[in-house]
Amino acid sequence: MITAVRAEIFTPAECAEIRAKIFDLKPYWVQRHSRGAYFTLGASNYWDFVLKSQKEYRDEAHRLNRVLMDHFGELYERLKTLFSERVKVPVVYDPDLALPGFHVFIGDEVLAQTQDVMHDRWFEERSNPNKFANSIHCDTPHLHLDFGDRPVDKTDALSFTGAIALPAKGSGLYVWDMMLHEGLRIPVNELQAELQKREKLYHEYGVGEIFVHPGMAYHQIAKLENVVPGEERITLQGHASRRLTGEWVLYW
Repeated sequence: MITAVRAEIFTPAECAEIRAKIFDLKPYWVQRHSRGAYFTLGASNYWDFVLKSQKEYRDEAHRLNRVLMDHFGELYERLKTLFSERVKVPVVYDPDLALPGFHVFIGDEVLAQTQDVMHDRWFEERSNPNKFANSIHCDTPHLHLDFGDRPVDKTDALSFTGAIALPAKGSGLYVWDMMLHEGLRIPVNELQAELQKREKLYHEYGVGEIFVHPGMAYHQIAKLENVVPGEERITLQGHASRRLTGEWVLYW
């Protein structure tokens, strides 16, 4: 089974402060589902690059990075320190890449109708107002984003989630024992059925913890149905890649 690690990064009181700042920045949220159940704060590669362009992603990153750094500068410094202490090399942010940002799920009955889909179908169904398509996928921004004259190792990547607010019944991540290179050998219309035969672990999040996992293992947001009306699921999201020059870069 794919290994993953978790670490404490914020206290409950700090999470409450971060949550309050996120709501102060509500004018910058982008609604990602027509029912208002799902928002992002910050540019995101799978919303603002996929099906768009490098320029649109970069423009959105430039616009929102300033807002995020102005309001969450200490958070980003702490995140960079946490990673640098573990990888033992410099960790940086790139002004042309989106800073790690936030998922905001607001309790809505549509989340109880969550349907599991592979990533290709997610692109087709993500705008359906009557259901919530929950993608089973691998994270591959390191294969597609333009890193300019500072390329990254395309054979590996990490993804991370930091829990800021969670529903009372909990939430987390499903991770399957299958990597992207294995999935690419399986016909697309058979992949979801094949994954159902594989071991799947549920990694429950804890408020104030950051969970780091191999992004190229198939994974999926877990237990969205637990986000009932009146509750929230707010997480810090991002990726980490090693540049060929040695340092790591954090982005979304």
